[in-house]
Amino acid sequence: MKSVYRLCADIAKRNVTFMQAALDIRMRLFNSQRSLQDDFDWTKYPRHYREELKSVSRKHTLIVKVGQFNLVDGKIILADNNSKPLHPNHRLLYEVVLELRPASIREIGFGAGDHLHNLSNILPNSELFGIDRSIEQLETLLVRHPKLRVDLSVIDITDRKIELDTVELSFTQAVLMHISELNNRFLNSLENILDSTSNQIILMENWTQHDYLGSVRQLMATRQNWKNAEIYFSVSSENPTVRCMVISNHPCPFPLLLNYDQLLQGQNLLSH
Repeated sequence: MKSVYRLCADIAKRNVTFMQAALDIRMRLFNSQRSLQDDFDWTKYPRHYREELKSVSRKHTLIVKVGQFNLVDGKIILADNNSKPLHPNHRLLYEVVLELRPASIREIGFGAGDHLHNLSNILPNSELFGIDRSIEQLETLLVRHPKLRVDLSVIDITDRKIELDTVELSFTQAVLMHISELNNRFLNSLENILDSTSNQIILMENWTQHDYLGSVRQLMATRQNWKNAEIYFSVSSENPTVRCMVISNHPCPFPLLLNYDQLLQGQNLLSH
């Protein structure tokens, strides 16, 4: 009942579309992948995700084209003052990637491809890669960004049998938070990301859903190439509650993440 009440409140506030709420309820009631204990039935998620895009686009600019933004002291400023602002999570993510300027970037869970599209304009010289577990998500990306030149693959990041080419930087945006800890699925995902990344990993997640800091430290200790890495965090200049984790093999101009409450900010850590 609490979930239904929250959905109704979100509809009233225009945070979600009516169709998104209906699809969310449908997934909860008729979840064919309930045994995974993830937040979504991934077979039904692509349609739900397309409705999410409609909801977010009511308040935020999702797709940024060349000429629509300026880079000022490492900050991304939309050139048109009448444009809707970038979502603070997205803006912080892009600005951290911009600060690090990797030669190769992989998005884990590319969704509709908006982040890859935007990064292709912000860092046009970086080689871009993307993986997602769903062929339907790939089809959504190809329709939404038909001219995007990115190496894309349909891969389940929770499967430890996968093999990925190494990139300098990998990032997630609201992906690992939806994956359960059942059968090490969350840890498997982190391991695959660590094993396929050489320099930096950026996580933009709901910090209450897993002990990301403890899990990352645990896995770093077992990998020679990550043993001496440092863990940092970066804070949004427009919303200080928005924070991302940066795991790096090279010194970064961000504060060190010494205590998980620097990300939790007083919230309770949950199990998933």
